[in-house]
Amino acid sequence: MTATSRVIRAEVKEASLDEADQFGVAAGTRLFVLERVRMLDGVPVGVDSSRVVLNVAPRLPETDFSKASLIEELTAGGAEPVVAQSVIEAKGCPEGIAGHLDLTPGDPVLVMHQSMVDAVGRVVLVSTITYRGDRYRLRTSFVRGGTSPA
Repeated sequence: MTATSRVIRAEVKEASLDEADQFGVAAGTRLFVLERVRMLDGVPVGVDSSRVVLNVAPRLPETDFSKASLIEELTAGGAEPVVAQSVIEAKGCPEGIAGHLDLTPGDPVLVMHQSMVDAVGRVVLVSTITYRGDRYRLRTSFVRGGTSPA
């Protein structure tokens, strides 16, 4: 399947108190906000709402995220995410997202809240991704001690 994105929003804004707490920065710090519909073979599977502290990757506002990868852009800027913490829960689809996923508000969706840190422990990306439950499958690996087999 071919993965593509349609950008809904790409802008710079000031961090709220909650956002500042997530990143460990002062309220009012400039954030880059990116919202995209994520698609497979042109079919919407999720809406990705991501935030990055702008000084971590100041060139993000000029990037075309209908083609570019946010992770690759962070990596190129020296802020490669190396660890992610995720929480996934089932919810009803919010009204503002339903149309992007060809759903009715309240339809079941899976919502993943994720925070990614770089090699020095700095939070470089916080995202919320709302997935259509009927078009998404999560595969995970858990490793305890040592490294995982190849």
